[in-house]
Amino acid sequence: MFPTLSDTLGLGTGAALTPGGIRHLLPAKVPDPPPAAVFVRFRPGAEPQAGRAALATRLARVGSFRIDGPATPTDLVNFGQVRDLPQVLGTGLAAVALLTITHLLMTSVQRRRRDFAILRMLGFTSWQVRGTLCWQALTLAGLALVIGVPAGIACGRLCWQVFAYQLGITPVVAVPLAALAVMAAGWLAAAAVIAALPGEAATRNRAARALHRE
Repeated sequence: MFPTLSDTLGLGTGAALTPGGIRHLLPAKVPDPPPAAVFVRFRPGAEPQAGRAALATRLARVGSFRIDGPATPTDLVNFGQVRDLPQVLGTGLAAVALLTITHLLMTSVQRRRRDFAILRMLGFTSWQVRGTLCWQALTLAGLALVIGVPAGIACGRLCWQVFAYQLGITPVVAVPLAALAVMAAGWLAAAAVIAALPGEAATRNRAARALHRE
């Protein structure tokens, strides 16, 4: 993996050969082409900064050369600057989804006041009403996980393979199962907590008043 030194040598593009490898590929009478860039490997234990300074001193006797240290390819630098974007986007979408579930539960409470009133008259307690809405929220959140997690993994793998192919790197795909399990548990817990607000609103509706309106 080379840093971006020219239009023909970069991340996933170009090749580097030793002088012996170049002479092996060229015909016998063809002179060796001048190298555009030379990669130097220091002996084990050599201090990089001191080694580059000593190399610059030696090369200054024969000409003007620019010596650069190890550099991260520009494409990887740009990718590192936006690698947190999926997490930020996912958090925002999760917040929107929780607000959607809250709105759906509140609408369900208003639309089914008569049903809740009948259940209250039959002996439903306030905790049972809250539990009903909690299970409704968990059902919606569970369906979202069943559909969203496999679809997200498939789309993520495909997008990463396309992006890695454009960079010229190996598209290694790693699915963090432990992190997914923790996020799924947190999602279900958040859905259960969100159901508390509609559940409180449902318990405050008096059964007699709701049936009288009907």
